[in-house]
Amino acid sequence: MGLYGLRHPIQHIHVADKLHHIGVQLPSSLCPLCNTSMETIEYLMVECNFATHCRLWTFKWCDIDDLRISTVVELLDFAARWENCPKKRPKFITIVYESNMVYLVFNELFYSPAMVADNIISLSFSWVKHMGNICDLKWSTWNVSPL
Repeated sequence: MGLYGLRHPIQHIHVADKLHHIGVQLPSSLCPLCNTSMETIEYLMVECNFATHCRLWTFKWCDIDDLRISTVVELLDFAARWENCPKKRPKFITIVYESNMVYLVFNELFYSPAMVADNIISLSFSWVKHMGNICDLKWSTWNVSPL
């Protein structure tokens, strides 16, 4: 099961290939991060070089080695099984899901993986602090290491 009891809800987001399949016309079906391949969930989240660099930045911030993730399911399963600590795992799962939302929602506003990573750090902080009801979570601590 994925976050909040859902089975990998990220796969149900409509990207260019899915929108094209249901008849929605888009100006471009290319990945908005790199403009080189068709925008699919797999490509956008694990195959795109830009997205891979973003994941490397985010994993480094979390002090986790990159594992050569090759599919969305591998990425989400890794997050769901990572670490046994009941406080760390939900934070990491939130960071992984937040990362993917940042790609999808803000894809035309970023110029570098570092800018994406900065937004992942700030948005996941807000999500964990407020939705996770962790009132004593401090930005100064989160910014250095979330886990």
